[in-house]
Amino acid sequence: MAELLLAHVNKNLVRLGSWFRVFGSV
Repeated sequence: MAELLLAHVNKNLVRLGSWFRVFGSV
């Protein structure tokens, strides 16, 4: 259960990181 939650959080962090990278390049 904890591993599933960790994977979900990690996926969201990666998505947030990609967004920040897009906004940072502008």
